[in-house]
Amino acid sequence: RHAMADAGDRHNADDVPEDDELLEPWQRVMRENARKAKVERFVELLRGILGPDELTNLAALVRDMDAKHRQKVAMKRWSEEERARELEDAAAPGVVAPPRPPPSFGIPGMHAPGVAPPVPPPRPPPS
Repeated sequence: RHAMADAGDRHNADDVPEDDELLEPWQRVMRENARKAKVERFVELLRGILGPDELTNLAALVRDMDAKHRQKVAMKRWSEEERARELEDAAAPGVVAPPRPPPSFGIPGMHAPGVAPPVPPPRPPPS
């Protein structure tokens, strides 16, 4: 079998449902503990390979990637809602709703398309 086909089967090897609402409380605790143990093992492995500065840089990189991903998901959701709203408006003639602005993001250096980026505060003069 193909390696990707096995990846999906691995989750249900212990017959625990994927949906957390279907889990018994003890199953939820076991799953969470396993996740935490995996993360801790991974971080310990990274600490052995990377120095503290490299680890900090990696953490910042992951945080930025996560922020960009969340922004992308929010923009996709917004554009889908906007498209659905335009279809509703087209179906109801005579009623024109004002366009909704795109979601704003609290991510430094990131701004919604079509919106001017925020102006950074002036830097203090070197002393």
